[in-house]
Amino acid sequence: MVYNAIFRSGILAHKTKVNWDKVLRIKCAEEDVKTLYGCSNTLYYIKTNTIEGYFRPILKHDPIQLCVRKAIVEYFENVHPELAFEKESVQKALSEKETFKKLLDIGSYSDPYSRARKFYLTKDTTVVGIEIPQSFITGSEEWKSFVWNIDHFLKYVMNAMARNQRNQCGGRWEFSNANRQMATEAVATLLGLGRMIPHSEFAVLFFRGKEMKGVLMSVAEGISTEGITEEQSSHMASPELQRELTSLNVLDTITFERDHRPGNYNVVLDARGKVKRLSVFDNDAAMTFAPFPAIVHSGGGSSGIIKGGVFYRPHLDKSLSERITTIKKREVDEALKNYMNWIQITACWRRIKVMRKAIMRSVRKEGFLLDRDEWSEDTMREELSGRFGRTYLDIFIHFETINKSFLEYNTAAPL
Repeated sequence: MVYNAIFRSGILAHKTKVNWDKVLRIKCAEEDVKTLYGCSNTLYYIKTNTIEGYFRPILKHDPIQLCVRKAIVEYFENVHPELAFEKESVQKALSEKETFKKLLDIGSYSDPYSRARKFYLTKDTTVVGIEIPQSFITGSEEWKSFVWNIDHFLKYVMNAMARNQRNQCGGRWEFSNANRQMATEAVATLLGLGRMIPHSEFAVLFFRGKEMKGVLMSVAEGISTEGITEEQSSHMASPELQRELTSLNVLDTITFERDHRPGNYNVVLDARGKVKRLSVFDNDAAMTFAPFPAIVHSGGGSSGIIKGGVFYRPHLDKSLSERITTIKKREVDEALKNYMNWIQITACWRRIKVMRKAIMRSVRKEGFLLDRDEWSEDTMREELSGRFGRTYLDIFIHFETINKSFLEYNTAAPL
């Protein structure tokens, strides 16, 4: 509920300045582009003789009513054009003024008093004014299919509304996603972790007779970790992976990123099939760079990286520690000033200071800081002993089980 209030308040808005005449300009033919429709706005995979990457358009900021109507059209025309029956039911319902108001006031699943939460728990589509056909028997396959499709549709529209709200007071264009992505790379570079984040830059795409402003992100190196088995992840695990994941956990804590888990980063393997480094994408989760100075859990349910004022992991990379303990406020200001407002920058700096204090208390422990070649099978066993809760390394190795439990939990209530 606090998050929703923050979105609506305009606190996260920032009027980013871009000289579009000086950014990368990309001209593409039909065969150079693959359009990807996801759970929010459209993404374009581009591959030409000189460029390969993912282009995400920066959309014009519309009034919320127009934003929702555009999302409805986009969903049924491009994302799921095969849902003709559901489209007819939705359009009939939303033609009523009061029903459309219910949709605008749907809220979020995290708000226990919202229409969205009530729908999630009951799967009663009338909560948002959409009637289930009377011919459908409750619990039947056609009933389940209709409810699931409406659920998916509502999530899409809710994401569009959330994106719109995050850009309140931010000017004519919706820079919020782009800003979080660019700011994450900027902070990673400050901490000496720039290698982890695929490079992003503002660009203009010329495609199908249109000119689109947006951000081009380079393709992440390595192989996907989406859907890997526990046997595969256990084989891939290495001391280098432990060092990389601990460093990523630190970066996520500082940037308030809460969505980095297997599937949102690739792994680069050595000749033995062991991980030697990460390539981390999906760096624009909704609450990234939230204006909170607090240190919170991150990464899909990991345990906090600071506990009792000390660093709650067995070891930390020595070079990362040195960078955190020496970084200056003016460096952070300079790196983030074009992407974040002063409240977000101040909160980020406060999180760096909290991290710094925790590290300085923890260095009293002999062997806490390790050089690159000092991470070992022993340090991995130490982290996986259970003494440090659910760490990023533990999540990586056991993600098949963790993800299965998560999916079972989230599908138990709906149908």
